[in-house]
Amino acid sequence: MLESKKLEVVMLDGALPQNVEERNKLFSVSKLRGKYPQVFVQSEDGSETTFVGDWDAVQELLECDSIDSETLKSHPEINTFSKAFSAVAKKE
Repeated sequence: MLESKKLEVVMLDGALPQNVEERNKLFSVSKLRGKYPQVFVQSEDGSETTFVGDWDAVQELLECDSIDSETLKSHPEINTFSKAFSAVAKKE
């Protein structure tokens, strides 16, 4: 799904021994261990990693993109896929 939105995506296989250290760092951000997939957004300079959610949460964000703009303006607390991934680089 993320690729279909033309977002730059890096996949990390947390089961591979060479990825254990990075996986554990990501688990400390998400506070979820062993629940896959997990989606994160990393700042452009790599200094900050934000947990977006698990698969269900990302699906909900996608559904929220279809909420009409007036409702979203009235409820800025509603997060959408577009908001959550606004800083992610797009593929050309």
